Amino acid sequence: MLALSVSFSSTFRSLAPLMALGCGLLAACDRPLAAAAAPGAELRARLERFLAGRRAELESHPDHLGLVFPVDSKRLVETLARVGYERDGADFVLASGAISEPHGGGVLSLLLDHWRPDGRAATLEDRFYFRPNRSDLALRQLYDGYKRQIYLPAGQGMLPRMRFRFPEGGKVVEIDAFEFLRVLIANEPDPAITWTNHSDQTLSVDRLMRAVESAHERLDDSDAEPKDHSTLHLVELLLAYHERWPGRIDPDAIRDRFLAYAITPEMIHSGTAEVLAHHVESLGRLLANADIRWTRRQRRRVATWLATLEDERFETLTNLPLQELCHLLLGLRLVEEHWGGTAPGAPGDRDPDGV
Repeated sequence: MLALSVSFSSTFRSLAPLMALGCGLLAACDRPLAAAAAPGAELRARLERFLAGRRAELESHPDHLGLVFPVDSKRLVETLARVGYERDGADFVLASGAISEPHGGGVLSLLLDHWRPDGRAATLEDRFYFRPNRSDLALRQLYDGYKRQIYLPAGQGMLPRMRFRFPEGGKVVEIDAFEFLRVLIANEPDPAITWTNHSDQTLSVDRLMRAVESAHERLDDSDAEPKDHSTLHLVELLLAYHERWPGRIDPDAIRDRFLAYAITPEMIHSGTAEVLAHHVESLGRLLANADIRWTRRQRRRVATWLATLEDERFETLTNLPLQELCHLLLGLRLVEEHWGGTAPGAPGDRDPDGV
């Protein structure tokens, strides 16, 4: 018995280092793995520093400032001090002097996003005081007028547009509609509810967004300089539509189409800084959507594209428009925030071909 005890003790002592190593490995497996650095992290850090140093210059562009920094409500009101309205029957044209707002519904969108009457978020029932007119308007008056002023141009793949007529002189201005489409998606109670516009078209959010989806399906990587600015916001609009009313579109199809026209070597080489910055924002929004699943191959493609973009197109920032850099930074922030859940090798994710 004594010999057996000594033998067992000797054996145990000889195995102790191996057992300790095994326990250490098991403990390590229980600890979460360190997340891989998100692609574009170095560029994001440079952008954070660069735009923080130029923030004062962005104060006159609250629509872009608000993408990456808080917008002060009082300062927003001062920025809009020269914006007035002209009546066109029951409708309105917002302008600073003879210059209309650059994007249809842009001022309304700004007010709903960043104006804080009585310290709370604005609603369509709030009234905003327009200094040049020395009177106020309910935001709903603008909203209802814009519903009559948005229209669908004839032709396949055409995006919704806004048409404004200046009462004095009869000048007609046509501009993109993506800002008002954002407002419609956020505020219409039912996407199937219809209304009639000034062109006698019967519209609804569903019909307008079918046009947006059709335009998105037609994009390819030759669209390096789109004619309609809304083209740069199609992913944003489609995802907002999906998140408000799930089931009407397939978010994975949005991702697949986006990868086909945006995440390509050709786009890196031919796309303008404006287009590329918006594509990074769209990519970030896609990664942030919890309903979209990414394969390892898709994520590797995204990581390679962002690394190439960082090295070849945004190595310097000084001569690029600050507004476009705001879109770029927003996108890279979203990539960094959501990359951990979509990094290659994420648990439970497998490509159909096992890659």
